[in-house]
Order: sequence, then structure tokens, then C-alpha cells
Amino acid sequence: MSHPLIIFMHIPKTAGRTLRAIIRRQYRPEEVCTTNRQDPDPYQAFTRLTAAEQARLRVVQGHFAYGLHEHTDRPVLYVTMLRQPAARAISYYRFIRDNPHHTHHAAANALGLAGFVRERVSKGIDNGQLRYLAAAEDAPFGECTEEMLALALQRLEERFIAVGLVEAFDDSILLMRQALGWRLPVYKPVNVSKHQVRREELSEEVLEALAAYNQLDQRLYDYACRRLAAAKQAAGWRFAWDRRRLAWMNQVLAWRTS
Repeated sequence: MSHPLIIFMHIPKTAGRTLRAIIRRQYRPEEVCTTNRQDPDPYQAFTRLTAAEQARLRVVQGHFAYGLHEHTDRPVLYVTMLRQPAARAISYYRFIRDNPHHTHHAAANALGLAGFVRERVSKGIDNGQLRYLAAAEDAPFGECTEEMLALALQRLEERFIAVGLVEAFDDSILLMRQALGWRLPVYKPVNVSKHQVRREELSEEVLEALAAYNQLDQRLYDYACRRLAAAKQAAGWRFAWDRRRLAWMNQVLAWRTS
């Protein structure tokens, strides 16, 4: 009997590069398919594989919305990470500002964070996590709905074996370890920005606007917080032991690579 196919749905700016690196160390190279965000079809890296190549896979990971399971007959286990919505939106802006190849790079630099938010330049700052989970990336800015939220919450509840939080990253990957049978997921953070948004850009006006544009994302995030807390409580004494082991081994890794 084949293993279920693990689908890591990497929502932008949710520590996904670090988790992808962890996943790659848990499996053999031929068992992991990483999609290319430049492909016009986000599932192309998976769907273009032969049947034999697909059968060898254990994981498909990348920037794509919910729905890849429709392209396989295998049972699937979805995994994702969420992030506090305002923090994710600010990080998303910073990524655009620092990436000269991004469509909105010029606008991000010309407008600054306040103008970028005020002018509603990118839908990525408008309930961006909900858009991935509801497969509604094309919904116009400001038009995410309660129906989309209900659909996203249902999918998280019924189809996702693990929903992590950037703000509780170690706890999240340890719960993924329990759910997926991983080795202890020692890691070094990947793709951490050295160019932070200046504090003076974070006016009350901007933060209030981001909160307004991400009300549905905040409810998704609140659900994930409750789910993570319940999973930690149910995990028992072994979880606390693994938490200490992971912290110590990550310190050793940081020392060896510094």
C-alpha cells in the first residue's frame, strides 16, 4: 500500500522556506517535489511527472492554493503554516520592496508601506492566507467573504493533518513530527530578512488598515491558535521532552555553522 501524499501548501511569508528545508531532510530527494512559483500552472511540477515518478513521491510542496489533491488518486495529508495577519502583510510588503523582479516592486519603493497599504496595491495584503485556503486568489481586493472563511475553516478542520504557526514554530514542527512520523526536525532558519521595515512606517493608521483588510485572516489565525494549544495539551510529556531536545540541538547547530 502506498503512503499518503503529503501536500505542504506554502502560503507566502509564513516561514515556509525553513519548513521546506526541514521536509527535504526527512525524505530522499526523489520523494519530494517542489513546485516552481514561476510556472503558469502552479501544479505543473507535479502533474508533468510520469505515473512512476508520482508514485515515488512522499511530499509535494510549494506556493499553490488548495486543490492539488484533485490531481491524484492517492490519499493526501495537507499541511500548512499560518502567521499573525498584520505581521505577514508587512513581511509580504518588505519582500516586494526588496525584490526587483516583482510586479509591484516599483510601487512598493515609491509609496512606502503606508502608501502601499492605502493604495491597496496588492491583494496579498488583503486576507492573503484565506485566499490560498479558499482557492480564491482572484477575488478582487476587499471582496473576501464570510462564505470563503467558512470554506477555509472547513478545509482546515477536515483536510489538514497539521496547521502550524510562525509565532510557535518549534511547537508546530514538533506536532508535525508526531503526526507524520518525522525524525527530530533540527533546523537553521532560512530566508530571514535583514532589512526590517522602519518603526516610523508602522503608524496607527497603517496598522488599523491592515487589521481591517485582514479580519477574516485573523479569524483563521485564531482558529489555528486554539487548535495548536489543544494539540500541545494532548501530546503529553513526550512533547515537552522533545521541545527541550530540539532547543538544545538547534543551539548546537547554530554554534557549528556560525
